[in-house]
Amino acid sequence: MPWSEKYRPKTLQDLVITDDLYIRIYSWVEKWLSGKPQRKSLILFGPPGTGKSTTAYCIASSFGIPVIEMNGSSQRNSDKMKEIAGNAATTRDIFSDFSESGGKPDKIILIDEADNIDAGRSGTDSGGIRELGSIIRSTACPIILTMNDYYEFRRKNGADAVISVSDTVEFKQYARRNDNNSKNFRLKLLKRVRDILEKEGKSIRPEVLNEIFDRNGTDIRAILNDVEAAASALATAISGGRDEPVNIFRTLESVLINRDPAKSFSALADKDFTIDQFLLWIDENLADVAENPEDLAASYENIATADLYNGYVIRKQHYAFQGYAQEIAALTGSTLENSEKHFIKFQFPVYLSRMSAVREARESRKSVHLKLARYNHTSTGTISSYEWFFRMLAQSSGQTFTALAAKLQFSEAEARVLVGK
Repeated sequence: MPWSEKYRPKTLQDLVITDDLYIRIYSWVEKWLSGKPQRKSLILFGPPGTGKSTTAYCIASSFGIPVIEMNGSSQRNSDKMKEIAGNAATTRDIFSDFSESGGKPDKIILIDEADNIDAGRSGTDSGGIRELGSIIRSTACPIILTMNDYYEFRRKNGADAVISVSDTVEFKQYARRNDNNSKNFRLKLLKRVRDILEKEGKSIRPEVLNEIFDRNGTDIRAILNDVEAAASALATAISGGRDEPVNIFRTLESVLINRDPAKSFSALADKDFTIDQFLLWIDENLADVAENPEDLAASYENIATADLYNGYVIRKQHYAFQGYAQEIAALTGSTLENSEKHFIKFQFPVYLSRMSAVREARESRKSVHLKLARYNHTSTGTISSYEWFFRMLAQSSGQTFTALAAKLQFSEAEARVLVGK
């Protein structure tokens, strides 16, 4: 089972969200718990993978009640809305004790990807949306709508009837990087990931974690998938995914072996790779070049300074710092005064190898989920939740799985995602 499913939060307290976001969501929950909801529906909108559907199930856990879910198929017309959501919203479970519950709800209705209502038809039939607005007004239980594109939904006919009776929360962890909410989210995320790694008996270098966090932003599902892939990836150079041209080897030779500042500056001026990549290559091979411990320390101090200036490019939005980083990196060879020149076979950076494996695993998982979602007329989030089923199918009925793989044209990497290898 993928870590994103194995460690899916069970309660609101388990959610990796900022305090501000938690307060807004819990405020709606609290009104329902008190039996005095001002707005009976909650709209959670934001990019896929940020935890909207998981939050709905955590809210249900706070009530101690089940979830009735409608998926993201194109059959959300007026009839389907009335048949599923309408009946669920106005009836109670015959086994629930209304007197002991104090009139509190016995279920939560989750309508996942509600912005796709009737999207599979002509796009002009707003019956499903109008029916949803009517259901929310008369519902006896909480209704949660998740949306990827809230602003597109607002433009649809009848959307005002839904929005006017709903609390709306944008599932946005922070407004900009390095603000208080951003730091709050990052700390909670780091704590959760470290807890998971400890339970799994795995470890990942801090810089790899930071790269995964930076690349995926607030997409927690993608972060956990990448962390899982990085933790299990072999720490060996991978032939695929190397975008650096041969030119980088000549540049390394100029900087670390020949140690001619003029030639080093010239090589870096005509480079076909980024300064970030070049610093990683130096870091990987420096210990094999620097025979003297003092040289090694001085060299690492030099590339640390170059990396500091390179970081200013993004932090201060000033690209002049990149030139400083490049020139400092070019002078790394001048710090090797006490180490004899000798040729070595330059090694591909292990860090980049890991990221290559992570990218391949992530893209394979995304593509196989998309193929299965289209085949089953559902969302990729639902397929992710049921990935365990396809893994069991592969293990218990290889012939059936092989037929499915052939029908949907799974690649070898996609098949490995479902087989669990």
